[in-house]
Amino acid sequence: FQEALKERKARLRFQEVLEGMGVEEGLVYLKGFAPVETAEALKRKARENRWGLLIEDPSAEDRVPTFIRNPKWVDIIKPMFSVMNIIPGYQEKDISLFFLLFFSIFFGILVGDAGYGLIFLAAGLWAQLKFGGRMRDKSPILLVYVLGSAAVIWGALTGTFFGTALFSGVFKPVLPWLTDTRNLQMFCFTIGAIHLTIAHGWRLLLKIPDMTGMLSEIGWIAILWGMYFLANMMIVGSDVLGSGKYLLIAGGIAAVVVDIIKQAKDVFISLILFVFSVIGAFTDVVSYIRLFAVGVAGVAVADSFNRMALDVGFNNIFTALAAGLILIFVHLFLNLALCVLGVLVHGVRLNVLEFSSHLNMEWSGIKYDPFKRGEQ
Repeated sequence: FQEALKERKARLRFQEVLEGMGVEEGLVYLKGFAPVETAEALKRKARENRWGLLIEDPSAEDRVPTFIRNPKWVDIIKPMFSVMNIIPGYQEKDISLFFLLFFSIFFGILVGDAGYGLIFLAAGLWAQLKFGGRMRDKSPILLVYVLGSAAVIWGALTGTFFGTALFSGVFKPVLPWLTDTRNLQMFCFTIGAIHLTIAHGWRLLLKIPDMTGMLSEIGWIAILWGMYFLANMMIVGSDVLGSGKYLLIAGGIAAVVVDIIKQAKDVFISLILFVFSVIGAFTDVVSYIRLFAVGVAGVAVADSFNRMALDVGFNNIFTALAAGLILIFVHLFLNLALCVLGVLVHGVRLNVLEFSSHLNMEWSGIKYDPFKRGEQ
């Protein structure tokens, strides 16, 4: 049935292309997009089959599909983009590398448990043994390995193994500094400031040699770090820079305003929108505290049920069975599922919304899906 379905889909695609062919004064033609490096192969094929061939660069009006190729170690993030069904536009940036890097960090913090990380690693190993031989693209399995390893590392750093109460005397945090609430909040803000700084640093490089444009991006970086110190003061209670953070924000605002005055057609409207963008920069930095909140909530849920199981006790076979069922249900079917949901909601959001908005990405792309025969 699967082979028959594949054959019918290929036949349907052929008919769709056939019906979509253009006709001009008796000439029938097919128009599409191809990567530039395939041009020579197309020319050879056209000579062999005596086709007419015209190759042009895309115009500004063309909606060009996006074809992304990355090194294999970066390409393992591709399944996430497939799940979300998003792709950058032809003129937009490919954030695959930074998505992989920061999504792995976010996954480790949000899941936050070495025991859960080992479950992901075991699931990846099972999938590889079961399906690996038949899979042409093993990136989903490799991604599970990377994410599971991130959760194991974070769990080791914080001493979290199926919660902190169950094995409190066995697993000690490698980095006790991270077990302090204020430190962890500050760490999340730091990740956020670095993440968003990368976006504006990338934009700065693209604006070379436009001096005012480059100055604008430097201004945005100054605003972000000023908001970072402001968030630490207001939420964590740490005021390292004092009044310096306000000078940092003011200097950044001045740098961006210079570029707005130079570039904008309607300066007044642009300045009004800029005010909201500055406020948004603060909320964007603060939004990274969701990593702390969701991670801590997961540990709290685990520990609540761990204590419940320990209260039931393991004194006899009946209480041990009841306690074991509580632990299995909570960790495997409840808390682990909530952690995965938290990753899909918050870990993805910080990359697709916060980071991408500072990079001016709209995810307007369409997938490059060439007309071909069979699987290639």
